[in-house]
Amino acid sequence: MTSLGSLQPLPPLKNLKQLTENFDYETILRNWDATKEQQKADFMEHLYQCYRPANCCYTGLWERFLHEEAGPFGRDIYFQRLQAVREFEIAKLEYVKSKAEEALT
Repeated sequence: MTSLGSLQPLPPLKNLKQLTENFDYETILRNWDATKEQQKADFMEHLYQCYRPANCCYTGLWERFLHEEAGPFGRDIYFQRLQAVREFEIAKLEYVKSKAEEALT
């Protein structure tokens, strides 16, 4: 873990235009959703309050949340969905088989 005292200063910004020339600000602003952006900020504040980072920074909170909470939850849901699809396919095959048997009798 890096302490705040050992952080290196950022190199000087040589060319702001070069850094920002690929940004399409009109598209960004046209698609801006203030409610969604506020929700993201609120959630980051929630993560900060939950994790209480020792370095007092927001950096890494999202990654920590993904690794410790969302990742395992998402993985579990993935396998639950796979099982549900398998069960649906089995039930569909049984239904088609029963209909075929009815048609033959």
